[in-house]
Amino acid sequence: MNSLKRVALNFRSRFRRPEWVFVVLAIFSGLLLAILIPAGAGFDEPSHIARVEQIVDGKILPQTVQKKDIDTNWSAVPETRFELYGGYSDVALVETSVQNMRSLHTTNQAYAFPTWRDEHIVSGLSVGQLGSTPFVFSNSAINSPIVYVPHIVGYLAARLVTANAYAVIVAMRIAGLLFYACAVFFCIKAIPIGRWALASVALIPNSLITNSMVSADIVTFVMVIALISLSLKAITDQAVDKRLWVLLGLASFVLSLSKIAYVPFLLVLLLIPLIGQKRVRRKSWIKVIVIWFCSSLLWLLWYLVIRNINTGAMYKSTVDAQAQMQFIIGHPVGFLKIIVSNLLGSDLFSTSSMGVLSVHGGFNYGGSITLFMIILAVMVDAGLIGRQGLRQDLKAFAWIMIICISFSLILIELAVYTQFVAVGSNVTEGAQDRYFLPLVLPAILSGLSFTFLRTSEIETIDISKRISNGFIISFQVLTVSVLLLQLAYSLFSA
Repeated sequence: MNSLKRVALNFRSRFRRPEWVFVVLAIFSGLLLAILIPAGAGFDEPSHIARVEQIVDGKILPQTVQKKDIDTNWSAVPETRFELYGGYSDVALVETSVQNMRSLHTTNQAYAFPTWRDEHIVSGLSVGQLGSTPFVFSNSAINSPIVYVPHIVGYLAARLVTANAYAVIVAMRIAGLLFYACAVFFCIKAIPIGRWALASVALIPNSLITNSMVSADIVTFVMVIALISLSLKAITDQAVDKRLWVLLGLASFVLSLSKIAYVPFLLVLLLIPLIGQKRVRRKSWIKVIVIWFCSSLLWLLWYLVIRNINTGAMYKSTVDAQAQMQFIIGHPVGFLKIIVSNLLGSDLFSTSSMGVLSVHGGFNYGGSITLFMIILAVMVDAGLIGRQGLRQDLKAFAWIMIICISFSLILIELAVYTQFVAVGSNVTEGAQDRYFLPLVLPAILSGLSFTFLRTSEIETIDISKRISNGFIISFQVLTVSVLLLQLAYSLFSA
């Protein structure tokens, strides 16, 4: 009895911690999403699946595709002077992913359960059964292999036991989800402030949906979060050990090979030598400079590989990135107005959007409940920290975050404007809420850094902990329940 009671108390103690709340709910709801959303129906998922297959086949660099050879059943061929990129992809994977993507995005029809048995869903094809076909995926051809490592592992593991294309795609999703859940779990443990805020952001419905699909966003999101968490730990710890420097370097190198728009977050490393212990600042400067140099070199090498790829040519014949860039340089004020207008019209916190499921209708109360949960988490973090000695340091961190967020927003808008709209357009097309997910936590932390409560009353903190844990767990569960209601509404309602 004592043994069982000890186990129960240990479980109860762990589930009050934000990292355990996150990992349990993320894996539970993420697995449902990975299994029940039709394979291939995620954000640009057919392109990402094809890129994973290409990398597994040993073709690391982007490959051009001859327009005359392209099968127009699967790829649009715009009349453009630019090269199209992709490769020869397995027909079973292409047909499964593209047909299911079209089925989800072009109909409002509910699916049967289990989803893969629905007559509208392609699920019976086998990899290698039908040969290969030229397939265009210029948008994912610019992604480095590093962002697909979890999915590559899932692909290889699945191929050991099955040839079913649908099952292979689901296995890739699950591998990515497990990487996301485990990595964020350790980030929550490492970050010295804002643990509940990080858990809440990582459980935003759109975060779970995005990171339960085959996507390049998973590794990018994790590396931004890891770099911020590890840097904060380095700033607040009495000493920075070798393991922490190795992790900081690894996060920086992977981020430099991920999406260019989030590279500005490497600036957070600047705080380690500026704010850290005086006796080790010189060594810290050397290590930070070495990390920056190696990261910049990796970024430059991959940029030289992809710099001439016009991803927008995959969709439109009128897109010309260089011409758009020249227009921006000539009309900076006009472009600034476009950015402001686009930001004001976007759901930056992804609270109302349910991502890929929104095309099938939405559960109307999901966004407001999610936003309330995030606000509650921030309030709890602000009330529990109360570290007077860190206050000034965290203000410097907040300003660095504001700078990083600003640069990333500009880079996101530049990428979207130059790749997806015609020259001289007064609107930006193609920006999706998921692009802003890596910016949500740094935005919250930058505000949180200015609002810590100054309190040294242990009793007050203890009471706050008892109250906050109950509320946080309740609203985390409620948020996932809302996502599940959305899933049920989208897939199974008449």
